[in-house]
Amino acid sequence: MKICIITDIFPAVSETWVVQEASWLAGNGHEVTVAARVLGQNPVEGIGLVRVPFSESRTCRILVSLKNLFVGLLLKPGRARRLFQGRNLREFIDDCVRSAPFLNLDYDAIHVHFGTVGSQYAFLKEMLNSRYVVTFHGYDLRRGIREKGGAFRRLFRTADKIIAISLYSRQQLTGMGCPAEKIEVLSLGVDLDLFSPADHSRAADLIMILTVARLVPEKNLSHAIEAVSKAAAFLPGRSVRYRILGEGPLRCELSGIAKRMGFDVEMPGAVNSGEVARELKNADIFLLSSVDEITPVTVMEAMASGLPIIATDVGAVAEMVQDGSTGFLIGKGDKDEMAKKLADLITDREKRLAFGREGRKFAELRFDSNRQLQTLAALIKE
Repeated sequence: MKICIITDIFPAVSETWVVQEASWLAGNGHEVTVAARVLGQNPVEGIGLVRVPFSESRTCRILVSLKNLFVGLLLKPGRARRLFQGRNLREFIDDCVRSAPFLNLDYDAIHVHFGTVGSQYAFLKEMLNSRYVVTFHGYDLRRGIREKGGAFRRLFRTADKIIAISLYSRQQLTGMGCPAEKIEVLSLGVDLDLFSPADHSRAADLIMILTVARLVPEKNLSHAIEAVSKAAAFLPGRSVRYRILGEGPLRCELSGIAKRMGFDVEMPGAVNSGEVARELKNADIFLLSSVDEITPVTVMEAMASGLPIIATDVGAVAEMVQDGSTGFLIGKGDKDEMAKKLADLITDREKRLAFGREGRKFAELRFDSNRQLQTLAALIKE
């Protein structure tokens, strides 16, 4: 089967699921092409890469669209004519600009990551007569919530399937106007070999708390720093370290908060998935302090790594973290409760390990990337 995966950036450090999908599909006998606006070094042997055009200049877009239309009428007149159908002038110009890499190609199915990208390439459904499947993730769902689905109306009409990565996402999509019969719920998968539990047999008086997050306001990392600092102050006999993996505009502000509190927070920057897996193996507790999330993959990876979770009850987090079984759920913004739960887990090694074991079991049941990719392939081919 010839499958095209479309995304914005490939490979993207924080979007390892696209690489997993391309690798799995190619390894199972499919002819795979990844199309993206920004292309880096190809991490997957045996797949094709296509750079899709992008231009902010209106004049350039018009000229490119006319060129592509002319070429299309010469090479594939039927496809080119379909670009006219049911479109206003702006949609027609944008579709012509984006059509260039696809005018002379054939795919049995197209899978697009992010609703924003899926909306831009919805014309391929009619132009290529291919099966068209789109997965919504995070920022695209937030945009839809803000705009009440307005940006995705065309996509909802056109797509064969819309994949929601959680029940929370499905609820938001139906609220935007996506037909319920088009939505399939399928969570992202985690490589259970890469993200696996470590032997936590080191000295019990050293506790490593880890957060993986961009340094942006919605992650509410100032509260996390304050909560960890307060928990450490409760327990003067314990050595507590806190590491935040990620980069963003709040680095200086967060460093200043930690300095004012007299607590050293380690912020080594953004790292790749292999380094995240190693960091999780060295951690004892995973902390998520966000006030806004959709379905955080970092929580899945931490559970697969056998860590207890302390997380704010936002988005789909409660679909992953079972309060009192695999970790603790707390109200967003409640840094005092966060500090109490941290102190509880810091002092109770057996509870940490028990929560971690249950989290690993849940990850094996719900987040196994091999099983999730098999289901995804069936949805794409359906």
